[in-house]
Amino acid sequence: MRPYRDLLPIWLAMTAGLLLAAGCMTREILPPARETTLIVTRAGTTAHLQWESARGVFYSVYYSDGRRNGGRWMPLAGAVRLPGTGQLMQVSDPQAGQSQRMYRLQTE
Repeated sequence: MRPYRDLLPIWLAMTAGLLLAAGCMTREILPPARETTLIVTRAGTTAHLQWESARGVFYSVYYSDGRRNGGRWMPLAGAVRLPGTGQLMQVSDPQAGQSQRMYRLQTE
């Protein structure tokens, strides 16, 4: 019978192999972004959107025309993965038109 200390290198190699096979990885957990409100105003056919941003957070604005596009949310051109500045951010949607359009602000 082999002493336990002789089995340690074999056990470590098997454990490392199982961890690699399982795809274990380390991931940084970030605290949740603080809550913010998306403010939408309209001037003619252009919608202006603004919100208070936080540094280290990326913002994307999505819109939906409701039933016209099947209720799908589409990314607003020029408003995807905008880095937060810690100040008020604003984007415009010149394609808002005369229809009712809904907006959503997403953080990463």
